[in-house]
Amino acid sequence: MAAAVSMRSPASAKDELRSEACPECGGTKERGRSFCRACYLTLPLRLRSALYEGLTGGYAKAYNDALLYLHQRRNKPRGLDARSAGWFYTSAGELEAAGYRRLARARCKFDACRAVIHWWEAPDGRKIPLDPDTLTPHRRTCPGISRPRRRGKR
Repeated sequence: MAAAVSMRSPASAKDELRSEACPECGGTKERGRSFCRACYLTLPLRLRSALYEGLTGGYAKAYNDALLYLHQRRNKPRGLDARSAGWFYTSAGELEAAGYRRLARARCKFDACRAVIHWWEAPDGRKIPLDPDTLTPHRRTCPGISRPRRRGKR
């Protein structure tokens, strides 16, 4: 799903700071703030912290990342997550903008699969294995998950 969020230039982001309307929800916000309180508190801590970069020190990128995150969150089907059919991320940039963090590269533990997977940490702390090419949850494509695990002697 491609986001329909227009990227803001540093000058445009500065104009948004002067505005009293939240660029995401249209609600009222204080001048000098990037978003209204509700939208700001929806952002993961990493994106909130990045908004305090100076206007020349990366604020415009942080602002665009926050806008993309809020837009995706607003348009995400409710009640769906990576364990259900609602997975909609298609690039590493979208995952990072949504607050996901890349952890490590590994191999699937099932003998029937042994595929390369990338571990990501979700904004809520869950760790999710993703297929590196499609960035879909690995449990959807893993042939070893349908087989029962062999339990070793204890």
